[in-house]
Amino acid sequence: MILFLLLYQIFFLSDSRNRDLVPPYARKDVRIEARPASDNSPLIFGKGDLFLRFIETELIPYIEDNYSINNNRILSGFSAGGRFVLYTLVTKPDLFTGYFSFSPAAWYDNSVVVDEFKKGLNGVKEKPLYLYLSLGGDDNAIISGSFKGLLSAIESNAPISLYSEYSYSKGANHELNPYISVPKALKGYYRFRATNVDL
Repeated sequence: MILFLLLYQIFFLSDSRNRDLVPPYARKDVRIEARPASDNSPLIFGKGDLFLRFIETELIPYIEDNYSINNNRILSGFSAGGRFVLYTLVTKPDLFTGYFSFSPAAWYDNSVVVDEFKKGLNGVKEKPLYLYLSLGGDDNAIISGSFKGLLSAIESNAPISLYSEYSYSKGANHELNPYISVPKALKGYYRFRATNVDL
C-alpha cells in the first residue's frame, strides 16, 4: 500500500481547512490585495506548521503502525492543498518521496508563497524527490502568474536531486484540473521511482 495523502480544498468556506493549509508566513483571510506591512498580527497567519507537525508526528506513525505500507509516500493537494504541498516540500523534504501540487494557490500577499518556496529549495538536497505541478488551462490570471513564478523558482534554485515535471490541462478550469492531473502525476512518479529504486 502506498501512503497517499490527498489534501483537497475547492473553496475557502471552512476556517479550519484554510487555517491548516496556509503556511505561517501567509494570512488566513484570502484577498487579492497585499497585506500592509504594518499588519503583522499572528492571528491572521495560517497554522500550516501545526498541521504539518500533526501529519509528521501523529498521522504517519499511526498509519505505519496499523497498516502494511511500502516506502512510497506521496503528498498531493489542490489549490490551498497544493500550496501546503509546496510548503511541506521545502520545510520537511524527507517526509515524502513524491509531491503533487495541482493549481496551487501561491499568489498570497504578492506571491509570498513563491518567494518562500524559492528560498526553501536551497535546503532540498539530501535525497531524490519528485515534484509534479499542474495548472488548469482556464485557471485565472492570478494563479497562472504565481504558477509561472514557481516554475522560474525551480529553474533557478532547485537542486539536481529534485525531479520536477509540470503540465497545463488544456480547457480545464480550476476545479477540473486535479482530475486530469492525478493520473499524469502518478505515471511521472513511477517513472521517477524506476530510476531511483533505492529510495
